[in-house]
Amino acid sequence: MHSEINTHSFNDIMFFLMLFFLIVATMAHPSVLKVLLPKAKGEVQVIKQPLEVSIAADTTYYINKTKLSFDQLEPAILDSVKGNAEIVIKLQVDRNITMQKAAEVMDIGARNNIKMSLALQSN
Repeated sequence: MHSEINTHSFNDIMFFLMLFFLIVATMAHPSVLKVLLPKAKGEVQVIKQPLEVSIAADTTYYINKTKLSFDQLEPAILDSVKGNAEIVIKLQVDRNITMQKAAEVMDIGARNNIKMSLALQSN
C-alpha cells in the first residue's frame, strides 16, 4: 500500500500569501519607521518651510510666495537663511524668462555660499 499527500491546496495558499506580502510591502513607507532621535541642548534652528525663490513670467521675484523686487531679494535670502549652511534653495524660473535672470539669482547664492537647485518639470 502506498500513501500520498495532496499538496495542491498548499500551493494556492502560498501563492495568495506571496501576493499579499508583495502588495503590503509596496504600501510600506519609510516615514512609518520609529526612530529615536537624539536630544540637543541649546537652541536649534528649524526651518519649517523649504526656501523657494521663484521668478514669474513678468520678471517678479518671490521668496515663498512673498513678492519682492530684485534689490530686496539678496537681503531677504540672507535673512531667511541666517547662516544655515545646510540649506538648499529651490529656484523656480518660468520657462519664458531669460537665463540671465536665473543666473543673477544664482550669483546671489554663489557670492554668499548658499546652495541652489534649479527646479525642472519632468514629462
